[in-house]
Amino acid sequence: MGLNIQVIRDSFDQAKPIAPQVMEKFYELLFLDYPSVKPLFENSKMDLQRSHLTNSLIFVVDHLDQSEKLSDYLRELGKRHFGYGIKTEHYDLVGGSL
Repeated sequence: MGLNIQVIRDSFDQAKPIAPQVMEKFYELLFLDYPSVKPLFENSKMDLQRSHLTNSLIFVVDHLDQSEKLSDYLRELGKRHFGYGIKTEHYDLVGGSL
């Protein structure tokens, strides 16, 4: 069973107009559900962090049908996050909060 890209895009289009509120709620839930990750963000400007996440999600949704471009982007994103101290298990936490 593959992804229904159009359904994902249509759903995401509904969230875009309220992206700042969605991102605010996402980080609220992330820190509430997984307080152990909060120190990873102690040196982050959260407004900028929320903007980065929004832009990353937009890129991913826009390129769901371009696997090579998406893979390259996610690989580079993963490399950067490794440098921030992010570990493999953190991705499941983020996914759970999303």
